[in-house]
Amino acid sequence: FLVRGLRLLLMTAVLWLHGLGDTGDGWRGAFRGVVKHVPDVKFVHPTAPDQPVTIQGGGRCTSWFDIVTWPVGLGEPDGPKGILESVTVVHKALEAIEQEGVP
Repeated sequence: FLVRGLRLLLMTAVLWLHGLGDTGDGWRGAFRGVVKHVPDVKFVHPTAPDQPVTIQGGGRCTSWFDIVTWPVGLGEPDGPKGILESVTVVHKALEAIEQEGVP
């Protein structure tokens, strides 16, 4: 938290991960109602890497990892392709949020 004058501010952040084929930009501004009621909240909307997705016939789209079955279930492989790269993207985004002063 930060103290500015006599006002105590709690700083928070939400790291929002979009769905298959979407982008982070598509979600910017989607949470204006939350921001009105929760001051000092920061929304971060990264975009997933563009990569081949099995359920899309191998076509490329933004995806946090390869999806082999739909709906995603127990038949989905452990450690799908692209998951480690996406974990890196998320970790970098979290580090950037922390560097901006959000604990």
